[in-house]
Amino acid sequence: MTGVQTCALPIYGRFEIHDHEYIGLINKLRKLYPNSDIHIFSQPNIYKKYKLVTKLDNIYLHLDTDAMDTFHHLCCADILVIAKSSFSYLAGIYNKNKVIYIPFHHPPLEEWESIRNYV
Repeated sequence: MTGVQTCALPIYGRFEIHDHEYIGLINKLRKLYPNSDIHIFSQPNIYKKYKLVTKLDNIYLHLDTDAMDTFHHLCCADILVIAKSSFSYLAGIYNKNKVIYIPFHHPPLEEWESIRNYV
């Protein structure tokens, strides 16, 4: 991949992962894709729980964005890390680029990569 890629990380839902896992993932993505813009999509009541993530520099934060706009960004991201939610899972199905899967009750598509490869 060349140029600037978009990495989209939705952080929401009742199936959250730990703060340190997001930090590790973001750091790994920054090393692998140094020209990437990291975009985090969330809701204020969920995102505020992630004290370490909120302190990161150079993150584009999207809080309470319109659901259709969020879905569009997730579907078009060069690198999509899906949350443990049906919303981002569906975006992953439509996303034709790299999808990083966090295990939960929906099974991954064959071409998706596991988050375990990144943290």
